[in-house]
Amino acid sequence: MRILNRIRQYRIYRRLVISYLLTIVLSITVVSAILYTLFSAKAVTEIDNSSKQMLSQVSYTANVVYKQIQDVMNQLLVDDDINAFLYARDDNKITDYKAYLIISKVQSIYPFISNISLYNFSNGQYIDAIGLPRDEKVADPAKKQFINFYPRTARKDENNQYQLLTFRIVPEWQTSTNIPKSALVIDLKLSYQ
Repeated sequence: MRILNRIRQYRIYRRLVISYLLTIVLSITVVSAILYTLFSAKAVTEIDNSSKQMLSQVSYTANVVYKQIQDVMNQLLVDDDINAFLYARDDNKITDYKAYLIISKVQSIYPFISNISLYNFSNGQYIDAIGLPRDEKVADPAKKQFINFYPRTARKDENNQYQLLTFRIVPEWQTSTNIPKSALVIDLKLSYQ
């Protein structure tokens, strides 16, 4: 109580107390600003490193999947029964059946492949391993590339809906009509882990 009375009475005590409080507030502010700056810089560095590691893992996984798709594609495109289906001028049930056996066998080997389908645009034939409907984007002339991919949703029936990453491989284009002669489509399960 005596100290408070002295602070009220004497101006010098008031100045000492005010300067002491200002020094404390200023010190706390400077230390807080320095700590905040250091923490922010460290947090940004850690987030940057974490993002780089995550992107590196995603890039590695994407490269592995793409390499696997290329291997499957090459395996299918060198098969005589697949080529007989893709380039057949007329509908032949034996050729269709042999191609179906090959794609269903390959599809069952790879657990991340949901479906493999073959399109022959010359004779209008289509086969796939699990019975999905045709994908209308396969014959899109705007994407005149050998291989490209896109996400899609396919519905087999009302109970079976598939979230897919579709790889479209078009070996040859008709120059006069600008539509593909045939296509190989490999659908990956988006939910596969």
